Amino acid sequence: MFPEVIDVLQYVEKEGPNDAKRRQARGLIDYLKDFDFVFHLHLMLLILGHANALSLSLQRKDKDILEAMVEVKLTKQKFQQIRDDGWESLLETIYSFCEEHGIPKLDMDEDYIDRHKPRKKTNRTNYQHYRYDCLNPVIDLQLAEFNDCFDEVNSKLLT
Repeated sequence: MFPEVIDVLQYVEKEGPNDAKRRQARGLIDYLKDFDFVFHLHLMLLILGHANALSLSLQRKDKDILEAMVEVKLTKQKFQQIRDDGWESLLETIYSFCEEHGIPKLDMDEDYIDRHKPRKKTNRTNYQHYRYDCLNPVIDLQLAEFNDCFDEVNSKLLT
């Protein structure tokens, strides 16, 4: 679907009804073809994919409470595994997507440049930014939400 979105935006950029629409299309193309967007898109797909699988499983009418608690526990373990060991596979998927769609890949050892403040030094590498400022906090938030809803006491009561 990504190539189709780019094609539509390129059409609007060339054939748009006015300069404002053409500039807006160009800006969207630049944004969509940026590593930062691709990283966050894939992170969102990863998180929402696991959350959706759990949600669909919990909505089944033939599911009992014990099975549901096992599903919740497994999803929590998946999120923890992503946090601990999922960086390389996520990055590999992102690099593959970038290569397939002609998007420049970032070297994780280079200095991170904030695109909103490109002149300001961040004193962080791309690796530090994307791993510790983007991936880990999102996973930690998901795990905290699961732990709030399904803590030890609640889980024992339900089982």
